[in-house]
Amino acid sequence: MTGIRVLIAFAVFLPLAAQSKFAEWNCTAGIPENMSSYINTPGGAAAIITHDASADTPTGRGALKITITKGSLSESDSDVQLSFVHKDGLVKGKKYRVAVTLRAQRSLALPVRLSVIQNTSPWAAVNAPFESYAPNGRYSLPKREWETISLRFTAAGDCAREVRAPCVFLGMLDTGSIIWIESVLLESMD
Repeated sequence: MTGIRVLIAFAVFLPLAAQSKFAEWNCTAGIPENMSSYINTPGGAAAIITHDASADTPTGRGALKITITKGSLSESDSDVQLSFVHKDGLVKGKKYRVAVTLRAQRSLALPVRLSVIQNTSPWAAVNAPFESYAPNGRYSLPKREWETISLRFTAAGDCAREVRAPCVFLGMLDTGSIIWIESVLLESMD
């Protein structure tokens, strides 16, 4: 009987052991400390990034608010970027997952891309395959409800330095688009 209880306990905790949080950025209380942004103003893009304390979220109130005040002239998704920086690096061959809980002001085919890249020049990709950002290359939000989008990847190389995990590319959004981000998560899948 004792052996059965041990087996059941092992079976119950096995799925929990398979995932572990590396980093979590909660945007409900304010703009996260390790979040940075890049806006290519020479390329025509303009955006305002603030904390919206009144935003209703799945866990309460408060979210990061990104307002595209001018769409990119070059229509490059890298013209507006939000980077959530993980300072401890990643290990080659390990499996990871990044997840972003967000919503849009209006229904739209949301051209958002997630990627994991080094936090220093040459900003090389860490996720493999680099092309696996999202289904069909982009996420879309057909509703104005909160959704969690995610990217599972294997670290392509050891990266002891800081990584943008994830880097959220928003440069394809039109003028007037508003996105709210509640939380961002990086976890190990091994």
